[in-house]
Amino acid sequence: FCTHKKSAFIHFQKIEHPSAHFCRHEFQVNRTMFKVSQAALAAALSISIEAASSAGCYPAYSSSSTYSSGSLVSFNSTNYECVHNHYSVWCSGHQPPGEPGSHATVAWLELGPCSGAQDPPAPTSKPTPPLVTEFGGACPAAFAPGTEYAAGDRVERNGFVFECRGTADIANWCGAEGYEPETGMYWENAWKIMGTCRGLLPPTASPTIDPDAPGCPPVFDQAATYKSGDRVSVGSLSYECKRYPWSAFCGLANFEPGSSNSDLGWILLGSCDGTLAPTTAPTLDPNSPGCPAKYSPDGDYQAGDRVSVGSTVYQCKTDGNSPFCLAFGPEHERGGSLGWEKLSSCQGTVAPTAAPSFDPATPGCPESWAEGTPYQAGDRVSVSNSIYECDALYHAHCTFREPGTVPDDESWNKKGSCEGTIAPTSTPTLDPASPGCPASYDPSTPYAGGDAVEADGLVYQCRTDAYGAYCNAGPEYAPGSPNSDRGWVK
Repeated sequence: FCTHKKSAFIHFQKIEHPSAHFCRHEFQVNRTMFKVSQAALAAALSISIEAASSAGCYPAYSSSSTYSSGSLVSFNSTNYECVHNHYSVWCSGHQPPGEPGSHATVAWLELGPCSGAQDPPAPTSKPTPPLVTEFGGACPAAFAPGTEYAAGDRVERNGFVFECRGTADIANWCGAEGYEPETGMYWENAWKIMGTCRGLLPPTASPTIDPDAPGCPPVFDQAATYKSGDRVSVGSLSYECKRYPWSAFCGLANFEPGSSNSDLGWILLGSCDGTLAPTTAPTLDPNSPGCPAKYSPDGDYQAGDRVSVGSTVYQCKTDGNSPFCLAFGPEHERGGSLGWEKLSSCQGTVAPTAAPSFDPATPGCPESWAEGTPYQAGDRVSVSNSIYECDALYHAHCTFREPGTVPDDESWNKKGSCEGTIAPTSTPTLDPASPGCPASYDPSTPYAGGDAVEADGLVYQCRTDAYGAYCNAGPEYAPGSPNSDRGWVK
């Protein structure tokens, strides 16, 4: 038989008896399966039933009470014990025994029938883990919520030492919400208790000044605004503000360099001494005697374009990331380095270049882009004195996307700059090989892509793409009408 005392649980193989519910939580002793005679088994079960029947009832379960592991209650003349695992969080508010599949079925352990009353056993004191002898029993840094802990990191909480589980190659939950030591249901998945501690870790030896670090950066100022890459000093230690999004912590109270929350926003670089020595005057590149045009958020920048911010020169990258130059400025905290490359310092302005020479083959700008116009592959338009050509592969977007407004837009290809308008072309020359005009347009005739018709002495062809559907859309889309170019090509 089995009793509710865990140390005495013995499992018998294939026990069939109406009172087998007493063996609901079975444990094996030395993995041995015992066989007994039918008489001995009946006697044992009768003793168990008699002992259980004579047990007094613990205090009645109350939905308004708070229960934890080991709590003892009774309900409907049956005693229950709150389980000793993470399911104990459901003992409060879940009445035993519960419906099948409910939280109560895993939170409460049925001990057996009862009658009368009995007092719960006096609680035993919580076992105290041994003192961690490392560092003479001193405590490591206190646990700080939100901190990124690595496998093996140790923290102190309520006088106990906890070590972060996991390995260097596997992510852990040590810094995640809900996994704080001795908090919630799953904290043991992240931490293991190592023992107790007292006091603080003894101070380490004075830091050694790195001779290669000539001096300390500016002293940290709580009122200042810091961004990614900024360096400060606190005492004889230097720190660098982390990259976005962690840089948001660099200027917040309680996250100062060297504080308990410092590593959320700051990286400890090392020791420093004195102040940073002034650098020598920058050497200007004789090939770029002055600064290029200042960066403008409204600029239409392409790969290779150079701009200046203050006395620093940046170049739009040529590795395929140039579209970021339209989205972010060179010194944008998050996206600046995506599209821009820092080149050098500069002074003054770049000497004026010679007046631009225009390609005589394109003396002026083509028509301005107009939304809704059914552009075809190879069509050219102008936007802000720049010429764009509709792409052969992505031409379907040319009608709805204005050139130069969408980063990394492949529907329009920039061809160059322009000024004024394109000079009128000469009168078209008729092809003598053309035998004559095709049949006149008839709104009642169904047309297919490629069909040619005549209207007012001009030849039109039904478009061969999706817009060819307009060829059969009625007189308002007839060749020569205001909407003719939706479906017809002259």
